[in-house]
Amino acid sequence: MSIIKGNDLVVQIDDKNTYHATSHQCNIDANFEEYETKDTDGKQNVLIGHSGTATADGLVNVGDTTEQTPEDAMDTPAIIDAMLTGKKVTITLMIANKTYTADGWITNVSLSGNVAANATYNVSIKFNALKSAV
Repeated sequence: MSIIKGNDLVVQIDDKNTYHATSHQCNIDANFEEYETKDTDGKQNVLIGHSGTATADGLVNVGDTTEQTPEDAMDTPAIIDAMLTGKKVTITLMIANKTYTADGWITNVSLSGNVAANATYNVSIKFNALKSAV
C-alpha cells in the first residue's frame, strides 16, 4: 500500500489544470433504484449509475505578458468563461497513476479578495457516469 500526497490527487477540466490550484476535492455518489416485492426480504437496491461533484480551490490568476498561462492550464477568467457558456466539459480525476473521466458542467465559481491578501477562487463541477480511463 502506498499513501499519496495531495499533489497526486488532481482534478482537470477539459484536460487542463486549474491553474494555481491549492486543493482539489471529489465526491462520488452511487445512484440506486430501490424496489421491494413480496419475495424480497425488505427493500432492495440496484446500482443504476454514479454522479458527483468536484471542486478546485486556488489563487486567482490572470495570464499576462509577464507570466503566460501554460497551454495545459486554465486561468481564472478561462474557468469563468467555461461556466458562462453552460457547455459540457470533461472532468478528469487523477489519483497518482490512476485516471477517471466524466462529462460535467461547471455549476459555480466563487471569488474572494481580502485586503492585502491573495485573492482566491473556488470552482464546482457536477458530473455523471465517472469511468475509469484505460
